[in-house]
Amino acid sequence: MADSKLTTFFISIIFFYFTVTSTAKSSNLVREIKQQSQQEDKEPFVGVNIGTDVSNLLSPADLVSFLQGQKISHIRLYDANPDILKALAKTKIRVIISVPNNQLLAIGSSNTTAASWIGRNVVAYYPQTLITAIAVGDEVLTTVPSSAPLLLPAIQSLYNALVAANLHTQIKVSTPNAASIILDTFPPSQAFFNQSWTSVMVPLLQFLSRTGSPLMMNLYPYYVFMENKGVVPLDNSLFKPLTPSKEMVDPNTLLHYTNVLDAMIDAAYVSMKNLNVTDVVVLVTESGWPSKGDSKEPYATVDNADTYNSNLIKHVLDRSGTPLHPEITSSVYIYELFNEDLRSPPVSEANWGLFYSNSTPVYLLHVSGSGTFLANDTTNQTYCIAMDGVDSKTLQAALDWACGPGRANCSEIQPGEDCYQPNNVKNHASYAFDSYYQKEGRAPGSCDFKGVAMITTTDPSHGSCVFPGSKKVSNKTRTVVNSTEIAEMPYQRVESLVNEACTFLNLYKNSTCEICGTRAPVSSVSSLKDLKDTSLDGKLDSSVGSVFLPLRPCSKRKIMEPEVPEVGIEDCVELGSFRGIKASNKAVAVKEDSSSGAVKTSLKILSYNVWFREDLELHMRMKAIGDLIQLHSPDIICFQEVIPAIYDIFRRSNWWKLYRCSVSDDMAESRGYFVMQLSKLPVKSFSCKPFKNSIMGRELSMTEVEVLGDKSLVVATSHLESPCPAPPKWDQMFSKERVEQAQEAINILQKHPNVIFGGDMNWDDKLDGQFPFPDGWIGAWRELRSAEDGFTYDTKSNQMLSGNRSLRKRLDRFVCSLRDFKVTGIDMIGMEAIPGLSYIKEKNVRKEKKLLELPVLPSDHYGLLLTISSLFPKDAKTQAAGGYGGIRIWSRPKIPVPYPLPAGDHTVLAGDWYKNPHYVLRRLLDSGVNLPFPDGLVINGRGWNGYKFNVDPGKTYRFRVSNVGIATSINFRIQGHALKLIEVEGSHTIQNIYTSFDIHLGQSCSFLVTADQAPKDYYVVVSSRFTRRVLTTTAVLHYTNSQQGVSGPVPGAPTVQIGPSLLQAKSIRRNLTASGPRPNPQGSYHYGLITPSRTIMLANSAPYINGKQRYAVNGVSYVQPDTPLKLADYFKIPGVFNLGSIPTSPPSGNNAYFQTSVMAANFREFVEIVFQNWEDTVQSWHMDGYSFFVVGMDGGQWTTASRKGYNLRDTVSRCTVQVYPKSWTAIYVALDNVGMWNIRSENWARQYLGQQFYLRVYSPANSWRDELPIPKNALLCGRARGRHTRPL
Repeated sequence: MADSKLTTFFISIIFFYFTVTSTAKSSNLVREIKQQSQQEDKEPFVGVNIGTDVSNLLSPADLVSFLQGQKISHIRLYDANPDILKALAKTKIRVIISVPNNQLLAIGSSNTTAASWIGRNVVAYYPQTLITAIAVGDEVLTTVPSSAPLLLPAIQSLYNALVAANLHTQIKVSTPNAASIILDTFPPSQAFFNQSWTSVMVPLLQFLSRTGSPLMMNLYPYYVFMENKGVVPLDNSLFKPLTPSKEMVDPNTLLHYTNVLDAMIDAAYVSMKNLNVTDVVVLVTESGWPSKGDSKEPYATVDNADTYNSNLIKHVLDRSGTPLHPEITSSVYIYELFNEDLRSPPVSEANWGLFYSNSTPVYLLHVSGSGTFLANDTTNQTYCIAMDGVDSKTLQAALDWACGPGRANCSEIQPGEDCYQPNNVKNHASYAFDSYYQKEGRAPGSCDFKGVAMITTTDPSHGSCVFPGSKKVSNKTRTVVNSTEIAEMPYQRVESLVNEACTFLNLYKNSTCEICGTRAPVSSVSSLKDLKDTSLDGKLDSSVGSVFLPLRPCSKRKIMEPEVPEVGIEDCVELGSFRGIKASNKAVAVKEDSSSGAVKTSLKILSYNVWFREDLELHMRMKAIGDLIQLHSPDIICFQEVIPAIYDIFRRSNWWKLYRCSVSDDMAESRGYFVMQLSKLPVKSFSCKPFKNSIMGRELSMTEVEVLGDKSLVVATSHLESPCPAPPKWDQMFSKERVEQAQEAINILQKHPNVIFGGDMNWDDKLDGQFPFPDGWIGAWRELRSAEDGFTYDTKSNQMLSGNRSLRKRLDRFVCSLRDFKVTGIDMIGMEAIPGLSYIKEKNVRKEKKLLELPVLPSDHYGLLLTISSLFPKDAKTQAAGGYGGIRIWSRPKIPVPYPLPAGDHTVLAGDWYKNPHYVLRRLLDSGVNLPFPDGLVINGRGWNGYKFNVDPGKTYRFRVSNVGIATSINFRIQGHALKLIEVEGSHTIQNIYTSFDIHLGQSCSFLVTADQAPKDYYVVVSSRFTRRVLTTTAVLHYTNSQQGVSGPVPGAPTVQIGPSLLQAKSIRRNLTASGPRPNPQGSYHYGLITPSRTIMLANSAPYINGKQRYAVNGVSYVQPDTPLKLADYFKIPGVFNLGSIPTSPPSGNNAYFQTSVMAANFREFVEIVFQNWEDTVQSWHMDGYSFFVVGMDGGQWTTASRKGYNLRDTVSRCTVQVYPKSWTAIYVALDNVGMWNIRSENWARQYLGQQFYLRVYSPANSWRDELPIPKNALLCGRARGRHTRPL
């Protein structure tokens, strides 16, 4: 209840509304319940809590009648009052019943008591009374923590009783939690559950996931505001509209939060995800605002309570979701229906209700337009309709404005919709006017429309047509598709949403229907062929796409703009600073799914003049540009001709969240016309430099990003001075100024090694001459597509500009100077009309005025999309394969190696790769879907014959080969050449000769290869092992005197056969006489003479937990903690992990569970570890911090008798070992390294989904001899934050 809602700063929960599916009876009531359940599954709802500490509480019968009168369909009781449950029968009011905290002991300790409780309070009433859920206790963890151990047993016992009654699919079981169980509140992306309750929360969430039940949360923005006054704005807590600069921004996700409740909901989602639970939804079981408080609660007022609850209802019923999950809208139970006047102080505790106990409202909710919920909204209802006697042409113009720029929701007056009939302008205009009027909150002046509209108190709804703001309910059941988007669409556009040929809804992205193939026509009042006559009978048309349309009249003085602080070249934006004027406070950091830009080697840069004209379908044109951005996914965007309205449209688009912007919200609001840049890549700095000679306020905008980890790239954009051929002087072309600006920009940029300068240069080669390229600079279009004109402004191809003076120019350009990259592609985009969208243009054709219906394109310019690639082999394939270059470790000079010094050293990084980046693969795994088969194999980041190894005839070379893939074992071979094995992961080996060699995930080895064949080129081959479909790729071994390329078939190798690979693995032996890192021979350590102190057996498995694929070790699927384990161990932080949380041998049965698994071990132990694999796939295991001796491997089940086959003399030591299908591998390891060490699968998907754990090697001596102290500059995160690495 309300008195225990003392929240920490931000908790989030996302709501879930659940439904009742009735039992299999044949009665009409049961069928009705099912129908109602199916319908309500689709819609979020607002319910109310009913507390009973009320004097003169209504009788149960009167209470139910009151609920029905108020159109309240969902309630929550704090007990299971039999009289109320009986009165609710056959009313279709859904109810959550509760188990009070004082009954937990009895129910949690006795299945019989739980079954009796279900029989008495559920079975006796259901389905006549629609019981939807059971709330077990209320805020147990925070109010009665001593009862926490009873909570889950009580929940499980009640669920078991529901199963026995066959009601477990209709009635859910959960427990309401206080917001304070979530810590590190804002930003939501950093939230996590209080780890002191991990032992309860983990199994609770697993239960909720398994049973499809919601996480119930009590969330009160009121308490958040009261505890954080001065930090959390009151308006933000009350759902009041905020300017963009006042919205809360999560710096990790760049999501804007306009209200506190959404932030709390998203924090709950993140907290669950941190425990690897993503399929449990959240139900807000309590939220509200008190209407009265004592002197310490000045914000507990009637006005604030009215505002909060009114806006809360609208927010839920608008189905707007949260910033993190816009697709999900949480249902909410308001706390509460009646003021509980019998509650103890403080005063606010008795004043949370919407009504007094006598059923009169405490205040009048303002929820008009939000359906019929809560009839206590007695606000005077008014409507806006078309006046009588107005001519249809004037009404049509007003109708077009309302459905277009006015953004009224006109979807209901489309053909086939409820309000289409009567099909006349007046009827349609009345609906559109009222939609706009209600959308504007019935504000004064919003029902005028140049005198053709009037206000009425008579509801204009008729038949099934329900006007906005009406209390009537439509009988129509339909699916609303993206109602927000439709509401913003111009009237003409909405008509074109539906393809008349097949009625398929087309959201403007396609010129042809996806279902039937019908092409969207562009009709015209006059024939388009007339437009080819560009003779002008009168004045030059100053409408769409005039030759050079200046923003303001040209003059010789600088254009006056509001004072904007100049941003010089030195004024760089600090990363993470989201309040400064130099960077958008919305785009403060690069999201995880774009952070891979640090190693991107193929980049896309988009330049687009978006055309500032506001009166020509601005919103839809900008949406079309947004669609192009989502289609091409440029890494950096350069926009020209941006105005505040365009900035605002972009800022509210989904794609915007992926980028960081060079212009802040405040700067955008204060400037009339500007350029801006956006970047997905990590930004080192944004800067801009106004041109000295510009009279139009033009500037050079620059973004410096870092790619390839250490390569700097500067991308700059500008809108150079525009020609201005207009009265009084038609020769104002400003060529001189434009050329000087280009030269000034080049002078600034040429000091950087990698530069791309793109934008609307307004360049005319005939007028301005050749662009001022310094040596080494290129024009991208001329470099790659010199045979094409490349006109980015073209009145011939861009039909939107038809009828204007003929102009075909390459105004937009990219010029580049690149040291570490090369230009690989340039394309024009935005060349197609927006399907179904057109505008009317008046045109003088042969001395006759004609109306032309013309298509609308995204802009009067076409966009340019530039692609550059790295000159180095670190391409995207290498990135996907996980290899970025080898680190060669050489033997110490005085320690001899057991082979002659090679003539050269070649590194081979080979493995599988995926086209999708890592974050897409992670999303697949998070969704419960396993990884697809790899898309291919690469060698040093290249595909077939893409990499060359040069050798001189007769010389011997060392090839260091590593499997850097994430999913498959590989086989390595070189056509016609023998492989002499000399080293495996740091161990010198007996120098056996192989024709091909298996290398498993994470493993490395070295071969000597002698170039002793005929001088030509030979295949270097890598193929997949143990896969049904064999992947193969090749590189080239190139003799320096070769005159012949590779030829003949690619040499074959084993594919799925296990036997040859097992025998090969057993043939790898240690060279006992060779020196290791120290001068003493490798064989001087006699591991086989040491008796292990104990045996640890580790079995991998692939369980499904909560319906999703996971992987486990000894039945435990690892989950990441909120604090690094080493820090938690060092600072002795409780609750992060528990020693012994993973058994040392596989448990019986197939059950698996989540845990941050840590196994205990003692310093200087000598242990035997057996990896048992009962699956059909090869496993590859890695151990951090240690090399171990691989003493044995074989098929079947390991037993103590298996030790008879151990190699106790000359096996190799290594850190990664394979385990074949239905086989075992045994290792010996001396635990001589104190610390917290990870043991994991080298298969990335298995590792990510839980096949790993930590081995804590502990020494009580706490000596620097055993372990060095924590570094002074160690990053302390999680619950180690605020601690010190050294005494103060």
